[in-house]
Amino acid sequence: MRHSIFSYLNVQVSRKREAGKESTADLYRVVQNRLYRFAAGKPLYWTDITAELVDAFAGFLLV
Repeated sequence: MRHSIFSYLNVQVSRKREAGKESTADLYRVVQNRLYRFAAGKPLYWTDITAELVDAFAGFLLV
């Protein structure tokens, strides 16, 4: 089973919170929320990450 980038980020946020790294966990959560909005709620997988997707995401963040 493939896991989405969002499930990975959820795990990372939890780990950071458990380690007392609240600021880092908050930043991960912000990235996750923005990426989720960019993907229109569809799952994203590591194989989906391309230079074009990164460029489109960067443009999305500037709007």
